Amino acid sequence: MFSSKNSAAYLSYRLDNATGPMKETIEAFRKKLRAFEARRPPRIFRSECHGILLTVDDKALAQKARALVWGQDVLYHGTRHSAQILEEGVLRCAPSGTLGVFFSRSPEVAAYTAGLYRGDARKKPAILIFCRASLQTRYRIVPRDDHWIGPSGFHHDEAEELTMTDITDVYRHLIAVVRL
Repeated sequence: MFSSKNSAAYLSYRLDNATGPMKETIEAFRKKLRAFEARRPPRIFRSECHGILLTVDDKALAQKARALVWGQDVLYHGTRHSAQILEEGVLRCAPSGTLGVFFSRSPEVAAYTAGLYRGDARKKPAILIFCRASLQTRYRIVPRDDHWIGPSGFHHDEAEELTMTDITDVYRHLIAVVRL
């Protein structure tokens, strides 16, 4: 009935058709396993930046971005408005808060900010990857550190860089756009 190639099916058959004390032990184990899985929190990953928790999609987006430009000197910008940015060819300063365009040296931070809900969930998160050297020849880019504490109690190190003006020639500096 079962071949050696089908040993998993055989084991499953034996477990399902167990009798006596073995059946009781298997039932108790399955009950404990179901209780453990019910208590398990959703899949969230810690990033390389202390305190930032990534969802599965954020982690996949960050890994894809990192693999695409491995070893290059780049800056990442996470957004849900990539189509508008690419259509206009302009990356505009934030309309509120600190004035400027923010970049990160970490794809995890870019994926986190791209995944944040900002009014329109229909727009998909994306990471724009820019050549850092090219941006520095045209714009003044300065390091920025917010020193903010997140819900996990950690100080966030976002590895941010900032330029105080709109990036008006996006295509000159853009290396890639990463979407899921």
